[in-house]
Amino acid sequence: PVASIRYSEIWPIIPVDLFIEKYLIMEVQEDPHPPLPSGNERKKNSRFDDGFEYDSIYKEADHMLSASNLIYTLANMRDFEFRQQKLKEAGSSVLVNFDDPAFMRPKIDPETKLFEDSLTIQEIADYVSRNLQEMKKDKEFYERNQRALEMLSELKTKSYREVLYIDDSEGDEKEVVYGFSIDHKKKRVIVCFRGTACSADIVTDMKIGLTEASLPNNATPVKLHTGFYEYLFSKDKFKEKSFHTKDLNKYESIMVYVKDLMNANEGYKLYVTGHSLGAALASLFAFCASK
Repeated sequence: PVASIRYSEIWPIIPVDLFIEKYLIMEVQEDPHPPLPSGNERKKNSRFDDGFEYDSIYKEADHMLSASNLIYTLANMRDFEFRQQKLKEAGSSVLVNFDDPAFMRPKIDPETKLFEDSLTIQEIADYVSRNLQEMKKDKEFYERNQRALEMLSELKTKSYREVLYIDDSEGDEKEVVYGFSIDHKKKRVIVCFRGTACSADIVTDMKIGLTEASLPNNATPVKLHTGFYEYLFSKDKFKEKSFHTKDLNKYESIMVYVKDLMNANEGYKLYVTGHSLGAALASLFAFCASK
């Protein structure tokens, strides 16, 4: 039903919240005895007809929005704990004391290069709930993440998503931040890019000139937003901390993970998402990966 609606006709007339409620959340009642298709009405085969069961467009969007929002908070929590650890190592007093300071920074598996122990959303929610009062002691951090932290601390719905890895350069905010998660119930591998959150991101957004580039697996050169292109296709500035060879750019490095995850989870689908700057990077990455 949604696919048949022309967005240009709906937008000027119906408020967005009503549009979502009326057209996206609405359950479609199926006829228990539908007529068999005939002639041109028969369903045509496509490359998506592989038996995979997709959610409704609302649920798909909701899950991706959730991932796009969560990576901001997770990256901030990891950065917060990293700064706390640096203060302790320097012998300085710290304002906040978590019950498990290393929780958000799991050890890296030497073979997969992912977290040795994945972080389930429920585990993250429990951790936030236990440490929420401590987080409030750092006013700047708490106000920046208040809504997400409070929602996590009160999370009741069981989530099957697991965070496998977050690349945030250990507190250095001069590189693109992204993460991998997996949902075994919905059979999906998710790549999520964080949006604009620091000065380096803002500089990237402002590089609005066009760069002509040849994208992976795409024969025809295209013109791209210079900042987005550089963020995704430049060499990793932190190669000494990476397991990848030095001739790989960010896109290629991420694809190493993606291919390993997809090969290890047969029948799963690859989802790519992000908000703001992350949405631009997700669109660019997904286009190249789909080839």
